[in-house]
Amino acid sequence: MVDLRVIFVNAAAGRVFGRDPHEAVGRGLLELLPAAEQLGVFEFCVNSLVTGKPGVMRLPPVNRDGVVTLFDLSTAVFGDELVAVAHDITSTLVVEERRRAVLESMLDPHVLLQAVRDHDGAIVDFEYADANPAACDYLGMVSEDLVGARLLDLLPGQAGSGMLALYADAVESGDPLVLDDYAYPHEILLDERRYDIRAVRVGDALSFTWRDVTDRHRQGEALAASEARYRLLAENASDVVVQSSPDGTIEWVSGSVTALLGWQPSDVIGRRAFGYLHPDDVPAIVVARGRLAQGEALRFEARVRRSDGDYRWVASHVRPVLDASGVVTGWVAGWRDVHDQHLAAAALADSEDLFRTAMDNSAVGMCLVAPDGGFLRVNAALCRMFGRTADELMAATWQEITHPEDVGVDQALVNQILAGDRETYRLRKRYLRPDEDVVWGDLSVSCVRYSDGTVRHLISQIIDVTEMQQAMLAVQEAEERFRLLAENATDAVLHARDGVMMWLSPSLTIVLGWTPEDWVGHRFEEFTHPDDVAVAQACRNEISAGGSPITRLRLRDATGDFHWVEVHAAAFVGRDGTTDGIAASVRIIDAQVQAERVLQNRVRYDELTGLLNRAEVFERLRVLVNQQRRTGHDIAVAFCDLDEFKQINDTHGHQMGDHVLQTVADDMRTLLRDEDLIARIGGDEILLVLTGVHGLEGAVDVARKVLDRVGQPHRYREIAYAPRLSIGVTLLGRGEDPDDVIARADRAMYAAKQAGGNQVRTA
Repeated sequence: MVDLRVIFVNAAAGRVFGRDPHEAVGRGLLELLPAAEQLGVFEFCVNSLVTGKPGVMRLPPVNRDGVVTLFDLSTAVFGDELVAVAHDITSTLVVEERRRAVLESMLDPHVLLQAVRDHDGAIVDFEYADANPAACDYLGMVSEDLVGARLLDLLPGQAGSGMLALYADAVESGDPLVLDDYAYPHEILLDERRYDIRAVRVGDALSFTWRDVTDRHRQGEALAASEARYRLLAENASDVVVQSSPDGTIEWVSGSVTALLGWQPSDVIGRRAFGYLHPDDVPAIVVARGRLAQGEALRFEARVRRSDGDYRWVASHVRPVLDASGVVTGWVAGWRDVHDQHLAAAALADSEDLFRTAMDNSAVGMCLVAPDGGFLRVNAALCRMFGRTADELMAATWQEITHPEDVGVDQALVNQILAGDRETYRLRKRYLRPDEDVVWGDLSVSCVRYSDGTVRHLISQIIDVTEMQQAMLAVQEAEERFRLLAENATDAVLHARDGVMMWLSPSLTIVLGWTPEDWVGHRFEEFTHPDDVAVAQACRNEISAGGSPITRLRLRDATGDFHWVEVHAAAFVGRDGTTDGIAASVRIIDAQVQAERVLQNRVRYDELTGLLNRAEVFERLRVLVNQQRRTGHDIAVAFCDLDEFKQINDTHGHQMGDHVLQTVADDMRTLLRDEDLIARIGGDEILLVLTGVHGLEGAVDVARKVLDRVGQPHRYREIAYAPRLSIGVTLLGRGEDPDDVIARADRAMYAAKQAGGNQVRTA
């Protein structure tokens, strides 16, 4: 047979092969398509015509206007006529190639099991129709040997174990097969293994994947339960993932955008991400976009518009997607809900503003004083008391406005605070106004220290007691006037001789609930807290040495409770000038003590974990930078971030999240040395400052010990968990800015998290 005569060509075939259908009729196939013989098309058609059997062959690619199209040619015979139909299979092959790419990229083994049936239609075996590289690697077989093999030939135990029946039921019923932690004595691996198995019906076959979880099972029931919960968290993560083009147009977004912002994915795809940002937040982000164009990642917090029109604070981590030449082809961003944290931070800032406002508007003179005596901050009440403007006070020192006779005693008390021998003191002293008038002030001083114990600044409260002091001087000259004042004072006043109470003012009842008769004849120490008895005795000794101490201690009230009091004591001098025991005033200062403690703790510590807060650790790190210049010792910074912490909060509530943070903090405190610093600097971010380490390797060793200690199993109520950390470690360079070293450690931490978390990375 030398050729085939064409008797009909439809329009579609003419377009495919570039021929006019009318001109093609009556001509030979080889005349129309000379390449048909070389490509085997002519032989294929002749064979179908001779044998009378239909056939299918894949044609070479056809280039139509620059678009490559693939066809399958199928034939059918009717007498001595042959019908040939070309089917466009381009889309089918693209889908198949994508499916193959997905399968080959899967980390878990995956196979396609084709059902093998007997004459009655019952499934008696399965044949491996396809397998991804992970499946071949796991079974130790190449694809050519595995594909086409029978299941029971490789794994005969599948029949006796009941697995074959389960597979068959999944094919017949169409119900997915889900098995977790399934035990199977594997014939190829010669070991009993544990598997998580997933299988779904595809036609008359099973799409079958498995994961070897033997190691997980061997970690025990508690760890298995924890892993199941972790898997649930991972599958239901609430973080939103966004993929966009270089101009910011959203190309894809995860379904969790609905839970976070109320939008359906279809609502936002095709729109620019900037269109959802609060207008006030756009300018700063536009400026930062230049860093993305240079290939840098970008972190920021901004308000994103919800579907109901409200805005919600979202933390965004954006990184550019680069092609092989380094050109930015798009962006991928992760959005995390930080609305509540942002509101809490704003509330804290408001609280600090409220404190500053309270100080500025207090009726009591208040100031912050540098260790050398210079004023750092003063309020209006202090300016009025001293008759000076704020600028005049800020240019002076307390020594310059103190009466010369009182500078020595005040400076001695300040020196004791600077030396670390005391934390507070109270003193009644004289100040000089510009008009040379003398102002008596009741001075209360406490301090705030750096991490190395040195004083950062002093906090002073000064009450104008000029009139009170003048009255007390008058009382010393006239006992009757003194008694009148004492009996009507809000402070309790007492007179003691040889440590025994001789007289007390009626205000004792108001202050501590006792009647004066309850104390008369008793020693002061009988009502003093056991831990403060030595303080009371030291006060008496100071009076005996000619001093007039102001002491803080705790006294028992009539109900048995103890209260903090300030005792202003001095020798009692009679009319004849002889000393007759001690006179003292007692004032309740519970609120003042509590306020000072709260203020200092708020300044330095995180309330939840008891760790240093962000501001405090940054301040201490700067001190260490200065020390390092002198000592040359290595200092390392480790930036720690709890993996999957958001999922813990979302699934089990913030109480468990708080418990996890406290547990991690306790474990770190137990492991690290006293000279190391531990601080909570964010919601789930903890910073470690390791001093005296032996290079980066030594710091990494410590970080890995932290990872091991923190990762031990714990239990909260009935929930078992094992915290995971991503840790970035770096060394502090000589004289390096702390912000730079922390940023470097943060980048290393993020690399650890991107690599799967629960590991240490260095920078």
